[in-house]
Amino acid sequence: MIGAITAGLLSVEVTPPVLPTANMFARYDASNAGSITLSGSNVTAWNDISGNSRHAAQVVSTAQPTLATASLNGLNTITFDGNSDFFDVVNTTVLSNNFTVYAVVKSNWTGAGTTSGTTIIGGADSAFTWYINKSDSRLSLDKTLQASMLMSSNILPSGDVNVWRQTDLTWSGTYSGTQRWNKAAAGSFNRSGYAPTAAFNTIARYTSTAADYFMNGSIAEIIIYSTAHDSTTTDTVEAYLTYKWGV
Repeated sequence: MIGAITAGLLSVEVTPPVLPTANMFARYDASNAGSITLSGSNVTAWNDISGNSRHAAQVVSTAQPTLATASLNGLNTITFDGNSDFFDVVNTTVLSNNFTVYAVVKSNWTGAGTTSGTTIIGGADSAFTWYINKSDSRLSLDKTLQASMLMSSNILPSGDVNVWRQTDLTWSGTYSGTQRWNKAAAGSFNRSGYAPTAAFNTIARYTSTAADYFMNGSIAEIIIYSTAHDSTTTDTVEAYLTYKWGV
């Protein structure tokens, strides 16, 4: 679709940014009706539209999230209750070296808390879990039992909660990488010398020996690449998401 911006007698055609597809590992888009299976308003399946068949599904009715119609820029999103809603993902590949993850998400809480935060994607025992940390409103990436935590330097401004944001994570297979909130300046992170030990296999939940931690909020889109993107490619993906979702 090409949009037109008119100012007086001047009409300017706006060409939407093109989403890069090279090295795309998985993609989940709540606005793509063909990728969503519903039971009433409950979402029972969310298919991977990258072509790699890493589909997400939930057969337990009490754990199924709900479809929020036209809830962001006129597009559908998926809402998770923070207590039990999540998807299992068909995925056995461990992204242990280079990867990049983008998401458009909204966390539903007010103020800081002591419990773990809003999970975007997860795995068993935090082997590969990316989440918004409720205690300090940071983006974090865990490794098993939180033995290695990656935390960006970007913290949500005071009072800036319950809003839609783009979130980005780039891991280059070394001891550092970048995360950033909604096109903000990149925040660096460091970790011990080991990469994720298991595949991400859930959306909106990770399971540890202590407890299960769920998404409390909404997800519009998740895009995962099996390569570390440079800033130019990241800017391109962000431009695509900004144009599409208006965030």
